[in-house]
Amino acid sequence: IAPRAANIREIVTDGKDALLFDKGHLGVALSDLIEDASLRQRLGYAARATIMRGDYTWAGNARRVDVIAEKLLEK
Repeated sequence: IAPRAANIREIVTDGKDALLFDKGHLGVALSDLIEDASLRQRLGYAARATIMRGDYTWAGNARRVDVIAEKLLEK
């Protein structure tokens, strides 16, 4: 579950591997998840696959920052 922001939509897709909400509608999205166990399970599995495939973990992000820093230091 995440806000429907451009940077987040670059990584996940609403209804496929995330439940995105518009400003002021977090409660509605939470209610949808609370009431639908199969939705929670489906989105959870798909989100994990997306995160692992894109290496969007803390360690993966740190590696990307390290590469950028190294390139900047070479200049």
